[in-house]
Amino acid sequence: MDYLFGNTTLIDAGVGYVLTKKISVSGQLNLRISGRDEFVNLDVPSTGGEFLFFTSGVRIAVSDDVSFYSHVQLPIYQRVNDANLAADYGIMLGVSYNF
Repeated sequence: MDYLFGNTTLIDAGVGYVLTKKISVSGQLNLRISGRDEFVNLDVPSTGGEFLFFTSGVRIAVSDDVSFYSHVQLPIYQRVNDANLAADYGIMLGVSYNF
């Protein structure tokens, strides 16, 4: 229990648009600001930073209760501490069910 993750602030803003009864699209801006992690009261190198992403998505309804969705997240701005790993893009695929 000596490892503590840095404080993180997330700010997200987005819009959605219904193209048809079954297809909708969305766009988002996602900001993440993370402080350095700590281990035994010392800062952990290569952790934390500032990240701004643009995320676009599409949702397809296959019935009244089931839909499939996909989002692609692209970095607009990244400032990382030291040699921090940062992804070139992110992809999310999913299924939602309303009950």
